[in-house]
Amino acid sequence: MSTSSTIAQAPPIVTVPAGQTSATFTITTSAVTQNTLVTVTGTFGNGSKSGSFTLVPGTAGDTTPPTVSIASPAAGATVGGTVSIQANASDNVGVTRVEFLVDGSLLSSDTTAPYSASWNTTGVANGTHSLTARAFDAANNQKTSAAVSVTVNNGTATAPTLTLSGVPASIRRGQTFTATATVTNNDAAAASGFSVRVSFTPSNAMRLQNPTTTTQSVPTVAQGGSQSVAWQIRTDNAGTATLTMTLRDAGGATVRTVSQSITITN
Repeated sequence: MSTSSTIAQAPPIVTVPAGQTSATFTITTSAVTQNTLVTVTGTFGNGSKSGSFTLVPGTAGDTTPPTVSIASPAAGATVGGTVSIQANASDNVGVTRVEFLVDGSLLSSDTTAPYSASWNTTGVANGTHSLTARAFDAANNQKTSAAVSVTVNNGTATAPTLTLSGVPASIRRGQTFTATATVTNNDAAAASGFSVRVSFTPSNAMRLQNPTTTTQSVPTVAQGGSQSVAWQIRTDNAGTATLTMTLRDAGGATVRTVSQSITITN
């Protein structure tokens, strides 16, 4: 067993209780600016024994967190589309990274000043949202900025339009043509996740040659832009046929449909 004491007297003394063989003690130091030799002497009966150790000055760790604030957008601003979030951050040693959070969820991080993040506001609902920045230094001290509230307003989504081109009014049996479906985005934000499906009636009037799949994904359509998908189609049987292109959203719901009649002759 052992006892624990704090040495407070000068010279410091600790007594080993009767029946025990050891005692522990604590030395509280002020600032140690140079190597300091500490000698401990134990006396027992008519004898004594000494031991020593050296206190070495240490370097205090970095405990100072960075400072950080949202520089843009301003509090109360109304934003839409893709927004650049900017932050100011500094540290007594150095900032290692700044994280950007939207409503408490991590958006992205930046390791180089000026610190910024790109935020596509179409991914959140219209309304008020909270922006914060969190700065770190090499000692992993961190500080979160005061929150900045902004209002997202991307308006009401407008469905893309669909147009059909390249389809002849009349064509001979056995000939081929290229039908192109063009998706145009008139919304305030990029449109993604759409697909176009081609079909015709009667089903044996034509066949798909390239590609042979009935559905193609539409690349992301920028605001005010257009994207197209096309099929090479061969006519098989004479008569009147109808070719239909159907635009669907990411959930498979029909958004637009456009059709054109074709006369196939022998």
